[in-house]
Amino acid sequence: IDAEATRILGAIGLSLTPVPGGATNLWGPTGEEAGQISYEVLDLIEGEVFFVISYNLDTEQMENFLTGQVWNALPVVQADNAFNVEGTAWTNHGYFGVYEVLAEVEAALLGGGM
Repeated sequence: IDAEATRILGAIGLSLTPVPGGATNLWGPTGEEAGQISYEVLDLIEGEVFFVISYNLDTEQMENFLTGQVWNALPVVQADNAFNVEGTAWTNHGYFGVYEVLAEVEAALLGGGM
């Protein structure tokens, strides 16, 4: 998620949990915006809902990640509150991007998990 997606989520009343030490490529000066998270600190992340952006990633690597022991041990994953989202809209905006982010958040929060 970039700073614009953070503002979109904030506008509808959602907030992001600050990421723990060990995260990389954070956007914004406060470290409260999302970014890439190191696998080694994945279990330190807390939140009620995860939105996973998986575009531009190797399909096999992503499948290995999502079936891995660390990912599946996370309480948010066990509660079926982790959602795969279309990455282009979450990182490139304009009217379509904003609409797509809102549509995916709505589908995730009113529907099922990944």
